[in-house]
Amino acid sequence: MNTKKHFTIKLLPVLLLVMLLGVTLAACNTHPHADYDYLVEFNYNLGKIDGNAPSQYLGLLEPAEEGSEKLGSKVLMRPDANNASFREATVTGYYLEGWYLPELDEEGDLVLQEDGRVKLGKKWDFEKDRVFDEKTVLYANLKPSSVMRFLDVETGAELGRIVDKPGVTIQRPTSSAPQKQVDGTPYTFLGEFYTDAKKSAAFPYPYTFGEGETVDVYMEFMEGEWELVRTVSAFKSALSNGRNIYLLSDIVFGANDVWSGYNYNGELNGNGFSVKGVTVNYEVNDRRNPSIGLFGEIYGRAYIHDVSFVDVKMSMSYNRRSPGSTAGLFACYINDGAVLENVTFEGTFTCPASVQEAVANGSFLFFSPWIGAYKDRSGATHNDVDDYDKMFNCDYSGMNVIYED
Repeated sequence: MNTKKHFTIKLLPVLLLVMLLGVTLAACNTHPHADYDYLVEFNYNLGKIDGNAPSQYLGLLEPAEEGSEKLGSKVLMRPDANNASFREATVTGYYLEGWYLPELDEEGDLVLQEDGRVKLGKKWDFEKDRVFDEKTVLYANLKPSSVMRFLDVETGAELGRIVDKPGVTIQRPTSSAPQKQVDGTPYTFLGEFYTDAKKSAAFPYPYTFGEGETVDVYMEFMEGEWELVRTVSAFKSALSNGRNIYLLSDIVFGANDVWSGYNYNGELNGNGFSVKGVTVNYEVNDRRNPSIGLFGEIYGRAYIHDVSFVDVKMSMSYNRRSPGSTAGLFACYINDGAVLENVTFEGTFTCPASVQEAVANGSFLFFSPWIGAYKDRSGATHNDVDDYDKMFNCDYSGMNVIYED
């Protein structure tokens, strides 16, 4: 058993500290030289803790004497994570609370705890305490770190963790939130953190660590890469870029929000929410013949489901002498393979009476209160959209066509 009188200096790499008049210290990575008065050992006091943290050494000079009284040397340097030449060791699962002198028994021997670590006595005050003994050992007080574990709601698997000291406040993760991937397939985090796997309550961020605690945070994911949408601007951007869209709230268009007749080939999961208040005007003439519909063309890999389009206001001016226009209030074209499911569409479509005449005499190739036409796999266009077999539980009965003189 080590005792105070048995402390020895092993020929390990040391840090030589030179203090001039008790003010200036300098360290080096060589063995101790004869030009120091005291040697301080920083012992990490691991005991049975599994880790690799060998002792570090610091040589000190005695300041100039005032008369015959020894002043003792102040330890102005300690192992520090920010000091490349005298770096504090790290031990997984622990943080270093401070440095201490050991507790000794009546015979001057070290008092050991059941875990093999030296029992600590007085905490060393680096501002006030002084070294007077030729060989002084300071022992680390390693305490269990606090841990925040991020767990998958579905599987309970750990996705990541934050390890820090008690008293540290953890903010809600944003771009740094853990990710999930299964067999190379990415998953999208749905944006909420929970206290349990049942999603009973939102996790209370910001969260301040207690002493040595482990706290679990649950995250919910959805298979695939998704754009989580809460705003009009995010919704329009995701449509323009062909992203898979997952609505997290109703999308309410204002008077200045412009709709652009998007073509779409992704998955739009409305998640039971609505897109409200879209206003759009189309002009059809010999020079400009747009695809008339809320969506221009819905391509063959598109899947639009569980969403309502409410209070849609569409209007059209018509001045076209040659035939060829196609119009559908929800979409101008749908391609073979696209699926619409649980989609509700309601609003008004206002157009001049001449459109009604154009539909009757064939100037409009296809005109429908739902979808103008569909294209089969060969690219041929058909107007029998009502027979399209990939639309399920869709309701457009609330869409009204108004012809104005």
